[in-house]
Amino acid sequence: MDIEKVQPKNTPLLTVIVASLNQAKYLSDFINGWKSQTFQDFEIIVIDSFSTDGSLEMLSSYDKVKLITKKCSSSEAYLYALTFAVGKYLMIGTTSDFLCSRRWAERAIESLESDDDLSMVWSSGIHVDQDGIFESIYTQSYLTKPPPTKNDYLPYWAFNPY
Repeated sequence: MDIEKVQPKNTPLLTVIVASLNQAKYLSDFINGWKSQTFQDFEIIVIDSFSTDGSLEMLSSYDKVKLITKKCSSSEAYLYALTFAVGKYLMIGTTSDFLCSRRWAERAIESLESDDDLSMVWSSGIHVDQDGIFESIYTQSYLTKPPPTKNDYLPYWAFNPY
């Protein structure tokens, strides 16, 4: 018997979780990057370890952001955030993540929704300096050769130094 996957009403399709401690200089860019996405059915959960740099005040002014304070390491924060995530899909982020395309989330969700064999999407990292200047792409080969997908991804991920 197939059980239909039903998303409860008024819950976001995507939950983005991020750990933070004194990351105010990055958080507004991170959140504004998400707010500028064409895909808007998301929530952001920030687990903050009692920042003293104005992060808490700044975060309280954003909609779509659930702010949870807990004294913990970043690894513990991600695990703790999972207990609050309600989206059908989950993204683990860092405060320095930058979405280069306004359609990144839309494309990721479209891929997941259109192929029952997919359970994860990922993207290659780029290095942008603190002034927003592009410096490099981590996996240059993906510009000419497609990255691994589906069953080929797990061994790639397990043995990739990146």
